[in-house]
Amino acid sequence: MDTNPIYTDALPYIDVTRPYFALRNLSPLPPSSSGFPAVTGTFIPILGSVAAAYSNPVKAKHYYLALDASVEFVYFSTCQELRADARITFARWEKHRVGCEIEMFTPKNRFAGKMKVSYAVVTEKKLISITKVIDPKRVFGTAWQPGEPSPYMNPIMLRMVKTCSPELVTAIISLHDRRSMAGHFSPIAAAPIAILSSNGIVLCRQLLGADEGKQWLDRRTRVKCQRLAIVGEILEVRARKLSGGDFSHRVEFWDEEGTMMGIIDYLFVEIDVEKEKPRL
Repeated sequence: MDTNPIYTDALPYIDVTRPYFALRNLSPLPPSSSGFPAVTGTFIPILGSVAAAYSNPVKAKHYYLALDASVEFVYFSTCQELRADARITFARWEKHRVGCEIEMFTPKNRFAGKMKVSYAVVTEKKLISITKVIDPKRVFGTAWQPGEPSPYMNPIMLRMVKTCSPELVTAIISLHDRRSMAGHFSPIAAAPIAILSSNGIVLCRQLLGADEGKQWLDRRTRVKCQRLAIVGEILEVRARKLSGGDFSHRVEFWDEEGTMMGIIDYLFVEIDVEKEKPRL
């Protein structure tokens, strides 16, 4: 990992590893207008956690759990890696809350989009106390091994996919393999709902369909998370079309007790793969 030495100070205070944590070219930026330190690096969502850890006045390990987030792309790049700048926009350390704004750029420095995230800041003891344990034998997290599929890049296997109507598709996700949570938390095999987003996109695209040579991409996303997904759970995923508003589709995650765990809203746009331009 290529990082600026002064920023390695923040890395011991977050507890995530590859494949989720795969930052490169990490270096400082001038402080934001709010006065908090800022960071830049090759983009992956955890950059916000690094900025938060670097800004946290308590230099101890914390977990930054995204409660809600929004992201909007103004340009779709064919490049798989984006440079990003992360700045803390607010911090209420005494209330265990911190907010971050991340701006994304192509390798040629073209502005690609912006992400805003609000985190809950918890200690390891608090993380374990608020996390529901399904299988005590699988409580601890596991390390990801090079060459294994990344659970953050590839959908976990969907089962029992059912098209209920032209507006609704449902499926089941079984989280019985600790490796489906690899790279996130070491004391417990759990992860935020957002890492399951690729599964929801698969279902949404089943509703959308596509003409030959065309592709649907998510231009705008909003995530709201009620709790973590835990190894051992069986979740129901529901993807539905929305009518009107700022988003076109909603994905809901439900646990076996019938409680909603989180939602992800999307605005999909159809692009011409050859021209690589959104059709708005």
